[in-house]
Amino acid sequence: NPDKPPIAAMYSSLVDGIVTDPELMTLPLDDHAIVRGHAIFDTATLAKGRVYRLSPHLDRLFRSAKDGRLKLPFGETEEENRARMTEIVCRTCVASGCRDGSIRYYLSAGPGNFGITSAGCEPAFYCVVYGVMRDLATFEAVDEVLVRHVPMKPPMLARVKSNNYMLNSLTAMAAQDKGGRLGILVRDDDTIAEGAIVNAAFVTAKREFVTPPFDDILAGTTVRKA
Repeated sequence: NPDKPPIAAMYSSLVDGIVTDPELMTLPLDDHAIVRGHAIFDTATLAKGRVYRLSPHLDRLFRSAKDGRLKLPFGETEEENRARMTEIVCRTCVASGCRDGSIRYYLSAGPGNFGITSAGCEPAFYCVVYGVMRDLATFEAVDEVLVRHVPMKPPMLARVKSNNYMLNSLTAMAAQDKGGRLGILVRDDDTIAEGAIVNAAFVTAKREFVTPPFDDILAGTTVRKA
């Protein structure tokens, strides 16, 4: 099914290894990414064998980890973890055999129990490499739908790239119900906010590239480069 590209490779810090057999790509049910949604993630693009803008993606991951009070899995310092995560991402890409695709990596409070906090849990890092989703690879022009009835996230949760994307999913579903694809959220003051998984941007009549303010939405790494 082209809408569901297979996961080509997965790394788990719990075993400190990479697997390419889908039946071995597992997470413990007591991982707090599942139990409480206490995890963050980020996604980078693999294009022609190169990882696109991994460093700014990791910058955002570490900011989210700090705000989410997540322990780092590879030592005490950000420098140690950045070096190890960069190595893991690159090795997982090589193991996948893909030259083009997507890379998604998660930092979780980890497994340990079914409690409310992460006390007693082992922080975990996961990385997967998978093919490009067809609906995100083609970018056909569509009349996107403004979504007003799905609430926006509180600013703190909007800026932290938490793996809880229920409101994002509801935004896209509401848009697709009306012939759109990802939807564009509208603030209470009737200004444009962001799409379900993309930033919004505009080119003015003066050929200026402008975006909505990032105070209450996620600051995308690609739109910031533009």
